[in-house]
Amino acid sequence: MKLILKIALRDLINAKRFSFLFILNLALGILGFVLIHSFKGSVNDTLAARSKILLGSDISLAGRRALNEQEYEKIQTFFSSKLTRKSETVELYSMGKAKNDAAKSRLVLIKMIDTHYPLYGELKIKELGNVTPVLFKRIDENPKTWISPELAYQMKIKVGESLRLGEQDFVVDGIIEDDSSSTWRGIGLAPKLYISKKYKEATKLISFGSVASYGYLFKLKEQYHDTEQSKQLKKEVLDMISDPAIRVMLPDNSSEQVGRVLNYLSDYLGLVALVAIFLSGIGSSYLFQNFVFSKMAEIGILKSLGLSLNKIKLVFLLQLLILGFCGIVVAIISAVALLPVASYFLDELIKIDVSLSVSLEAMVVSLFVGILTIFVLCYPILKKLVHKKTVEMFQAQSSFNWSWKFGDYLSYLPFLLSVELLAVWQSHSFRVGTIFTLGVLSLVLLISFVLPPFLSFINKRFVLHTDKLASPFSLPFGLGLRELLRSRLSTVLTFLSLSIGVMLLSLIGQLEVSLNKELLGDKVQKPSLFLFDIQMEQMQPLVDFSKKNNIPLEAPTPMVRSRLLKLNGKKYERKKTEEKVRTREEEQRQRFRNRGINLTYALKTNASQKIVEGEEFSGVYSGEGLAEISLETRYAKRLGVEIGDTMTFEILGVEIQGEVSSLRKVKWNSFLPNFFITLQPGVLEDAPQTYLATVKNIDFDNQLRVQDLIVDKFPNISILNVTELVTKILGLFKTMSVAIKLMAYLCIIVGFFVIYAIIQNQIRKRTYDIALVKSFGGSSSFLVKQFLAEYLLMSIFATLIGSFFSIIFGNIISKMFFDGVWSIDWNYLVAIISLMCFVTAAIVFLSTYRIYKRPVKSLLD
Repeated sequence: MKLILKIALRDLINAKRFSFLFILNLALGILGFVLIHSFKGSVNDTLAARSKILLGSDISLAGRRALNEQEYEKIQTFFSSKLTRKSETVELYSMGKAKNDAAKSRLVLIKMIDTHYPLYGELKIKELGNVTPVLFKRIDENPKTWISPELAYQMKIKVGESLRLGEQDFVVDGIIEDDSSSTWRGIGLAPKLYISKKYKEATKLISFGSVASYGYLFKLKEQYHDTEQSKQLKKEVLDMISDPAIRVMLPDNSSEQVGRVLNYLSDYLGLVALVAIFLSGIGSSYLFQNFVFSKMAEIGILKSLGLSLNKIKLVFLLQLLILGFCGIVVAIISAVALLPVASYFLDELIKIDVSLSVSLEAMVVSLFVGILTIFVLCYPILKKLVHKKTVEMFQAQSSFNWSWKFGDYLSYLPFLLSVELLAVWQSHSFRVGTIFTLGVLSLVLLISFVLPPFLSFINKRFVLHTDKLASPFSLPFGLGLRELLRSRLSTVLTFLSLSIGVMLLSLIGQLEVSLNKELLGDKVQKPSLFLFDIQMEQMQPLVDFSKKNNIPLEAPTPMVRSRLLKLNGKKYERKKTEEKVRTREEEQRQRFRNRGINLTYALKTNASQKIVEGEEFSGVYSGEGLAEISLETRYAKRLGVEIGDTMTFEILGVEIQGEVSSLRKVKWNSFLPNFFITLQPGVLEDAPQTYLATVKNIDFDNQLRVQDLIVDKFPNISILNVTELVTKILGLFKTMSVAIKLMAYLCIIVGFFVIYAIIQNQIRKRTYDIALVKSFGGSSSFLVKQFLAEYLLMSIFATLIGSFFSIIFGNIISKMFFDGVWSIDWNYLVAIISLMCFVTAAIVFLSTYRIYKRPVKSLLD
């Protein structure tokens, strides 16, 4: 073993250039993976450490309805001997209007609190300090409010001025400086303000059907702080309240919710990082193949001296282990230096200070992934080379038979399996991980199996039939074309490296362009304002008021709050949460199952809906048989419901049963009032209901005018500015796309590094050819043109292939995840092709500059 280790180290020390290129190549590929894994781990650790502050309690109950008397009594009795303090909150969106010269109305998030809020963390007011029970009296004894800095800026309102909420005026008592409970929950619809719960009735904002969130927070005695104790308490509470509309949350659940979108982002970043590792593996295998190939004579000598094949392979495997370890160490050191950049994305997304660092887990996982990648890619090459006959190892390189048999391809099955497992693990989704693996595999197979025969066809059809080296176009071009057609291994690897990187970069850019066009384009006019919390008695007056004031109001859509009691006659209850590893799809299905139900009724579909299975409603319900139900197709799939299944709902103690007659596809980004469940007319008309409505597309000045008019007349109606919401969505997606693009650029860099390694290897192989060209009077510029022709052709065609695949996969992804949102930006594709050609030319020139300047004598030494 000592001798084997000595041989392995000696060869690596003697082959410094190979060792350096291998380590750097692997480090670039692993770098992205280390960054993403550390980024995710640091965020999750920080959120877990602050989970009680984020939740504001040790355990909480929350829902879109208040607990009824019986439920409330049960909960109070259950916790009476277990808690030290409790707090109750109410949150709702409503309109606020400043009573100053600006007189602007804005949608605000109103949080009604009591004297014990917050149980954990702090709420700090700039002018007053931390909120305590004593300080709370300021907003409890008089109608006062504490507002966020964003609201103060938007409404041009100052401390001491009045703000109307519903039918009650509040004096601004201070500006919020720090709110530890504030978390990122997707798109923030409106800035926050605090008032006392005492004024809930005075505002008259909450009535039947109002969209409000009720929270019951409990701070437990110390003996119940243990994780297992908390989980047991949660289980007992869930047994008492089986209604899925009421959520029971522990601090861990809170941190998971805060990091949900960030987890989705890191999932996809992790997939892109796997691509970088894959490209790095390609470069590593190419470098390793040439290294082993250069050692063939030495291998032949060792075999002649009686060293077994297993020991020879062990020498090279030890070298791979040493190089892999060094590459991963370089990647980790680089990640430590680059992690602070990730704080920018955290500031943009969740507004939480996170101490970013490379954890021990990230190091171990990266070491495993890096070593696994190079071993499963390089071992088949090693096995094929060292099993050559000894006599062949002493012959010229050209005498080797490089043909691959079916069994040789089977040796890469472990690599394919590794990619699939890593993709599923990174994306937390069998569906996404498998699609990713199949996408990359299809591109690899296309290039690996279609490109070589195509190169042979071009060579036979257009090159071998001419005796003019200058054909076509010029002598440098002709020589470069011939090298491209005949050096098939390097050509295939170059194509793979560039096309995969381009595919990723183009795909992300095209999706961003497509979403921008979909959300801002004029194909389907989106409403400017979205109205909700419209009461039954206000519906007709609102319609009449809109006509009188020339407000382009669309017909209001009814909304009925209900509970889903039964599916196909079986009782429908909250799905118990199992403590196990879950995919993102399972998490999503559980969230959809454990939620309240809103119903609507309509005879026809609107412009954003399309029946994909079943038939339109037959008409108004006659009272005979079961009522007809139409479900949104993905919602039906998550519930496991098909056409013909029955569903039973409860509305204020009244049961209504219906049969699923159709499935609808809904274009949610239309911002029209849409529901997962629609019943045929004639069933819900007499049920208590509220209404949603939209105002057609109008200019910004008219939006403000209409908003103020409606708020003055109907102060309880909440209005969402769709234009501002779209801007926020696009801003969020842009931030995410920047992160993904950075990872795509890392893939491109790895791809270009592979090209650099290939060029360096080709130069070493073609040193005598270069010397021959120079001895016949070939200038340095001639050689530059030859290499440029060869690699620019590769770059252009690889970029075209990558762009082509980005269009195909973009269509697939858009249909699966974005409801078919997809359009091609040809200018973007042209820009990518131009950039790739420019960088390729720069790499060719820089990597070959020294060889061009060397005299013929030194090239032959």
